[in-house]
Amino acid sequence: MKIKNDFKIVNVGDDYILVPLGAEMDKFNGTVILNDVSAFLIDKLKSDRTEEELIELMLEEYETDRTTAQADINAAIERMKEMGIMDE
Repeated sequence: MKIKNDFKIVNVGDDYILVPLGAEMDKFNGTVILNDVSAFLIDKLKSDRTEEELIELMLEEYETDRTTAQADINAAIERMKEMGIMDE
């Protein structure tokens, strides 16, 4: 799994904002304010990753258990797919 190249995370104060670039500006309507975990996942998805790799990265970064990390990752990935920011 990988995020499309035409999206960038911008840090504005305490907020992380997902901004479309290039051709995605015409398709994607607006920007998205991200929480810390979503920004972390999107950053890691700049490279092609498996679900297991994301779980391991999440466990290293956050104090959580495997079940919670997997559920959070699955929910975030599903939402990213709905928004059209994931490469197919």
